[in-house]
Amino acid sequence: MHAMNIPYFSNTYKDVNWWRNIHDIGHFNVVRVMGYTGDWYGTGSNVMDLPTLEGILDTMVANAKQTGMYVIIGNFTGSNRGIDWNSNTPF
Repeated sequence: MHAMNIPYFSNTYKDVNWWRNIHDIGHFNVVRVMGYTGDWYGTGSNVMDLPTLEGILDTMVANAKQTGMYVIIGNFTGSNRGIDWNSNTPF
């Protein structure tokens, strides 16, 4: 799951029933979330700032908790040119 602020992903992570189905039907107890700050692969689309990302992650963690699941949060900068530590440090 990508923590992207676009309808394709937000329609799932905002829906507690999606989480419940992942748990009850899929028999998973964890969802790995890729969070990032900055520009998604330098495309100029879906630029993510830290407050927006924190809100998305809060929603995911709340839904996971409500359904007996866990969230593993990974971090990447949204750049395919290597790690941008200036962007990662606030995260």
